[in-house]
Amino acid sequence: MRTRTIRSLLICMVIAGMVGGIGDGVDAAADFAALVFRFQWESVELNSPNFWGPLVNASVGMQEPYTEAAGGTRLIQYFDKARMELVGPNTVTNGLLTVELKTGRVQVGNNAFEQRLPATIGVAGDPGQMGPTYADRAKLPERAPQIANSALTTTYASGAFVQSNITPTDPQLALVQYITDPGGRFGQYVPRAFWEYLNGLPLPWQSVLGFPISPAFGAQLTVGGVARPVFMQAFERRVLTYTPGNPTGFAVEFGNIGQHYGQWRYIQTSPAAAPPPRRVVTNAGITGADAFFATGVNNLTAKNSSVFPLGAATGTAYDEMLTFQPFERGYMFYMKSSRVIYVLSKTGVQLSVYADTWNEGDPNGDLTPGPRPNTYAPKRGFGKVWRENAVV
Repeated sequence: MRTRTIRSLLICMVIAGMVGGIGDGVDAAADFAALVFRFQWESVELNSPNFWGPLVNASVGMQEPYTEAAGGTRLIQYFDKARMELVGPNTVTNGLLTVELKTGRVQVGNNAFEQRLPATIGVAGDPGQMGPTYADRAKLPERAPQIANSALTTTYASGAFVQSNITPTDPQLALVQYITDPGGRFGQYVPRAFWEYLNGLPLPWQSVLGFPISPAFGAQLTVGGVARPVFMQAFERRVLTYTPGNPTGFAVEFGNIGQHYGQWRYIQTSPAAAPPPRRVVTNAGITGADAFFATGVNNLTAKNSSVFPLGAATGTAYDEMLTFQPFERGYMFYMKSSRVIYVLSKTGVQLSVYADTWNEGDPNGDLTPGPRPNTYAPKRGFGKVWRENAVV
């Protein structure tokens, strides 16, 4: 936790840049939601770590609506890399997550869909950076022409897909296989890195990935805080990434689509006809810098967007003591003038507000190591909000 003096207008600029994140609203699992889920997970994960993702990162079992299911719902569980769906006593499917994220059409029955906004969540790289998102993939063709000696030249830059005039020399990026689905809707070349990985899997790759629905493309992304070229390709159920220079065995990986889908479905958007309820920060009784902060947050969440055009300044800047702490899935801010703690998710559109009831002399909490590397249990007022509010 660090305390700084900062001008209040900068706070709104920081918030406007917060995008990305994962499904904060999905509780963590202590066990598999069904024995058949455990069987599917263990059949691959024990030999190919991070194929599904660790159980500690999984959600609890949940019931999701599906028209043809008994009782109108079916049991599902989210993992880092996928979703498991119980469709029969011993039958598991994984859902067309990429298709739903790209189109915004949530499948709630064999022929029933719920329309939402496409997911503006980054497909790969560190959370919070701008694109490429799942929604961006709608700009790419689902079927590319089969042309002899094709090369991987599609690149994402400045919010658009363009064709580079540079042909990659990395042999792993050579387009070696053209794949189509039986119905002929999709048709894409697959780079050697992905084709070799798919054929090395211990189960039929179509069952867990589906067919490729976008061309492979490259983008300059921040990974672990370092800018690096990353190549990716969308399949119906998952996304594959290739990062040159990664350690052996980790050059090709699955994107965290299970996390992303959970965030999108339960946090980021709701049906287009019914926007999600918002926690509104009022200005009543708040003066100085905190009033400007509240107004800025209300404007931002009302737009449901990370775009926040400030226009010209309308008053003098205030100096304010701000305490800020980053979390895995969001941020906490504390304004000394109002003794209010703001909890903001990395989507930039979900805000909660808590009175700071911690006083000097109260249990302080320990900045002890968290459950994962580089994570900690927060202290003082932040720690009290974090401990006493399960939603946080």
